[in-house]
Amino acid sequence: MPIGHRYGPGLLLGAVAFQQPHGTASQRAAYLRRLAAFPAYLEALAANASDGLATGVVASRAVVARTTGQVERLLATPVPDSPALAPLTSGTDEERSRGVEVLGQQVYPAYARFLDVLRGYLPRAQEALGLLKLPGGEEIYRSEILGWTTLPLEPDVVHQLGREQLQQVQDERLALARRLGHADPAEAIAALQDRPGARLGSREEILALARQQVAHSWDALPGWFGRLPTRNCEVAPVDTAHEDDLAEYYVTGSAERVGTYFVNTRPPRSVHDLAATSFHEANPGHHLQTTLEVEAPGRHALRQHAAELQGAAYVEGWGLYSERLADEMGLYADDFERLGMLDLQALRTARLVVDTGIHAYGWTRKQSIATLLASGCDEWLAASETDRYSAIPAQGLTYKLGQLEFEGLRKQWLARGGGVSDFHDAVLALGSLPLATVRAELEAEAEKAR
Repeated sequence: MPIGHRYGPGLLLGAVAFQQPHGTASQRAAYLRRLAAFPAYLEALAANASDGLATGVVASRAVVARTTGQVERLLATPVPDSPALAPLTSGTDEERSRGVEVLGQQVYPAYARFLDVLRGYLPRAQEALGLLKLPGGEEIYRSEILGWTTLPLEPDVVHQLGREQLQQVQDERLALARRLGHADPAEAIAALQDRPGARLGSREEILALARQQVAHSWDALPGWFGRLPTRNCEVAPVDTAHEDDLAEYYVTGSAERVGTYFVNTRPPRSVHDLAATSFHEANPGHHLQTTLEVEAPGRHALRQHAAELQGAAYVEGWGLYSERLADEMGLYADDFERLGMLDLQALRTARLVVDTGIHAYGWTRKQSIATLLASGCDEWLAASETDRYSAIPAQGLTYKLGQLEFEGLRKQWLARGGGVSDFHDAVLALGSLPLATVRAELEAEAEKAR
């Protein structure tokens, strides 16, 4: 991760700037102190990288190359234009001048030194994508599976489950394509892309559609959920400097800032999978779930704001469950968007196969991309996803494993005579927890109700 392009240093400066409260002088002073701490952070990363090289535990070359590109783009941005100054725009001239000074004299030089570290690391990075050939790689991967999914699963069990589940989703995709009069999903999507409005040609159109979907899904929540957040999320574009590395994502809000759904607005964009993505990231997905957690009275700050550290499979499982739930809620406009939902279901299921393939079976980049292409990805997404799994082993497993858990728990809840809305409220009231804990809590609640 320190050398990675998904959570690493190339993104952190912008992430801290976005999330830093800046409404008061004391908050802006805190932000300036954070900026001034970046050199020490980058020096610590450089030391970790050096330790990795010394022990042979190194990132893949593809990941290091992406991270290097991110830092190069960061340094190519003139200091006065840096997004890192955004929290200071509401401050005084002195605060803004101090921000420019800290960036120009401390942060940028530290990033330049770290760029030299990356360039020296790159030739010594491993050609392989996964953990398998690293010292202790098999045990490292088992640890990553447990840490991300909260389940003590063996890689071969996850791999086989992925193959079985992927075949089920592929059967659904094929059945829908044939219902639309086409031989297979690829033919259906190609034909549907020719319809007017099926591809969006501008950033403004992409952003407008995402905002429309978020508003529509917000209005549909009552009746499916008894507890709702105080407000809907905002929708913003992914930073254009990172849109080659990042698809859509959600950033949790706080008392000072509403949650934000970031949309990759690089045109042209097919509309067929944007709806499912919006429902996953916003409502009834991450925005609904994480905002209820942040707004829960008396909940510890670590549970409110560090959900992914303790319950990644809960968070991403809920997001993937929400894509299917959106169909029950009548949110998809037509079968074109429904096919997009199934494409994304196939992708998240294929992650069980590809992530374990890369890290437990030593799959090559070619093998990974071929599997993802067969699940319905395009070339860009298949390559991006492959590098993502290399950068953060086992994180990709959280989606499908979490979804399967929620679907199983819901089935049990309904069999005991409960309602769907009550199930949702019970699950979301617990907040992000390990999956076994969620199961135990719901079973205890059911016992009390008897």
